[in-house]
Amino acid sequence: MKIKGTIFNIQRHSIHDGPGIRTTVFLKGCNLQCIWCQNPESIDPILQLRYYSQKCNGCKECIDTCPEGAMQMTKSGSRQYKKAACKSCGACADACYAEALYMCGTLMSAEEVMTEADKDSYYYKSSGGGITFSGGEPLMQPDFLVELLSQCKEKGYHTAVDTAGAIPRQTIKRAAPMVDQWLYDLKTINNEKHKSATGADNNIILTNLEELSASGENINIRIPIIPEFNDCIQELEDFARFIKNLPNPHPVTLLPFNLLALGKHESLGTKYKTANLRPPSKEKMAEIANIFTINDILVK
Repeated sequence: MKIKGTIFNIQRHSIHDGPGIRTTVFLKGCNLQCIWCQNPESIDPILQLRYYSQKCNGCKECIDTCPEGAMQMTKSGSRQYKKAACKSCGACADACYAEALYMCGTLMSAEEVMTEADKDSYYYKSSGGGITFSGGEPLMQPDFLVELLSQCKEKGYHTAVDTAGAIPRQTIKRAAPMVDQWLYDLKTINNEKHKSATGADNNIILTNLEELSASGENINIRIPIIPEFNDCIQELEDFARFIKNLPNPHPVTLLPFNLLALGKHESLGTKYKTANLRPPSKEKMAEIANIFTINDILVK
């Protein structure tokens, strides 16, 4: 039986997830609950219904189609979605010609994913690009990810894996021989702050990063800069100290917080807990970058 995994997006011509022009494959499911998450649709490993109210034309096809009665009309004439009753069958989304309803997540075989990726093979070769596996946390689907990585290697594609590192070491070791570059996310060095903002401690994250570094892996450390969370001098100096003391040097990419996920949260009916924050200015990002630079850490 062919291994299948849950994908929520395949983004072609990506230029920010590794070297060259790439295809980024987003796997569904994450074991962290970051309050600023830019891909909230990636957290739950199961298929999810998304609703875009601005597209709804009130045709009521979803109400007539839903076998669970999760779609209802209120007395005022507005559509009501009872999430607890929804079985994520997708019948309402199939019936919605206005595309106001959309099922997030698709079961795909590794061969189906590679068929999509193969469409841009010319660009991988001409630009030094390849395929990046992101999420969510791609290592939460280890068998599927390993099969994808194996097929990439057979085709000679450069591979990158974007991970938060909160994964058993053996799982990472299993994938490592087929990974050309790790995009390793760090949120904070402070364990208590990490727990409060993500729902998990960061001991395994830091340990895995140290061991990957000691193994000589190609790692690009990525730090989301979240106002009022990790953008103060003490936090940034802690980052720089930890990274500088890793067994091998690694570049850092700083990712400024943005509000692009607001619409995603609205479509899922979830609360965007950091919607009150504002993106850091260019001047602030330059100051932050300088803290790493003066510690001889390359900022990409």
